[in-house]
Amino acid sequence: MKKRICFFLVMIICMKIKSQSFPSISDNPSWKVGVWNFFTANCEAYNWKYGGTVNICGKTYIEAIECDYLNSNCQTKGYIRINGKRVYIRKTTSCVETEKLMYDFSISPVSDYTMAYNLGTYDSTIAKVTYTQSVNYQNVARLTQSITYTIDPPANNYSDNMYAIEGIGNDIHPFFPLICFGDFCETNLKLIEYKQNNILLYSKNPVFPIACNNWVGINELKNDFNVQLFPNPTEDLLNVVVENTGKYTITIIDSYGKILIEQPMLTVKETIDVSHLSSGLYILQLKNENNFAVASRKIVKK
Repeated sequence: MKKRICFFLVMIICMKIKSQSFPSISDNPSWKVGVWNFFTANCEAYNWKYGGTVNICGKTYIEAIECDYLNSNCQTKGYIRINGKRVYIRKTTSCVETEKLMYDFSISPVSDYTMAYNLGTYDSTIAKVTYTQSVNYQNVARLTQSITYTIDPPANNYSDNMYAIEGIGNDIHPFFPLICFGDFCETNLKLIEYKQNNILLYSKNPVFPIACNNWVGINELKNDFNVQLFPNPTEDLLNVVVENTGKYTITIIDSYGKILIEQPMLTVKETIDVSHLSSGLYILQLKNENNFAVASRKIVKK
């Protein structure tokens, strides 16, 4: 009899989850999100949850609250609006801001960007749904969409995929809109787990452009390894000086995690030729013989 009751309860939960496009407040949802911060070569874990409802410009939204890994230092980071199979997000309560689409399960897969979403001028992003299918997460069937988005078309300077999961959000970030909210948000956010009424319904190990060496909280990031860079900004040559001798490798990466320069550091001072790099911001990482990033610094190429 107990088995039948349990099975019946599981079926009710699954039916309820599958029927909605995004969690309601009564579901008591919570998400854990991994943030890859290439400025420090570490990863941070953040917790997200719902707050209360708020009326913004005549429409009802749910507060999206971000907390640190200890579930403290919480603050409202956005507002969610669920409209049938479409889900929207906004950052502020100002009516000047236009809400942005998170995902839309009413659209069918298309072959061309121009047939899908034109997401405005913020990062000049366009997107298209490439396929839709049903996938089981923790024995719960959920409809998923594969969404390809392109930054700064038609040059297609950067393209990537996200996967919208019905009832959960996006695997890049549960509150990631199809139009980017900030620099580098295309690559540095990943969904780790999702719980509903404290029941784990989704979990996945995040994969970032560079493997995370440490998972830390918001206020625990440290970068104490003594390394000096000069001149910085630089036009051609960059000097790298460390305090202690050892087997180190110097790596320079761009904002998308692509390795542009990699060379061993044979002495306490090395000079790197960066003259071939385009003007902009880059990250220099210093790794030890175990491939652990002991230091990370910003460099500016003039």
